[in-house]
Amino acid sequence: MAHIRSLTAVSAGFVALMLAAAAAAPPPPSAPPVTSGAPKTQPGAPMEKAKPKMVCQESPQIGSHFKRKICATPEEWEARRLRDQQEMQRMGDRAAGCGGSANPC
Repeated sequence: MAHIRSLTAVSAGFVALMLAAAAAAPPPPSAPPVTSGAPKTQPGAPMEKAKPKMVCQESPQIGSHFKRKICATPEEWEARRLRDQQEMQRMGDRAAGCGGSANPC
């Protein structure tokens, strides 16, 4: 019977604590007024830019069976392709010049 009384006292204390915390908490911010579905813009104001289309590709990771998902815009993919192509060309040029005593690597 004493166990039930202590459990009831703890429960009542918890409820009182929660009510006090709720009363002391600041009120939630009011929601903005609901208007028609069309956004209001001023004449001559620039329109919001649409999000660029993202293209995702899965790429294997060295030392793992899991693939890595890489997302970028088509422009970023093209810039990456050109950068990689230039790096491969630079590495090929450097390797072609190796050999002999005049051009050691």
